[in-house]
Amino acid sequence: MGDNYYIHFGSGQGGRPPGGILRGLLSLIIPGLGQLVSGYFWRAIGHFLLALFLWGILLGWLIHIYSAWEASRLEPR
Repeated sequence: MGDNYYIHFGSGQGGRPPGGILRGLLSLIIPGLGQLVSGYFWRAIGHFLLALFLWGILLGWLIHIYSAWEASRLEPR
């Protein structure tokens, strides 16, 4: 089992994932969602779980910002 899961989009573009800005916005809303649509399954799970923990101590906004930044810079798989 690896980080090889990929979600295919029926965008008419050969199933390409959305661009960096959209991936960043997705992760800003739900941490890890931008990573998930880029094909990084375990990284997405990590971001989401870290966000749950950090919101428990009122620092969740940090992972939202980091997750959005990272998702916008990831190379889609």
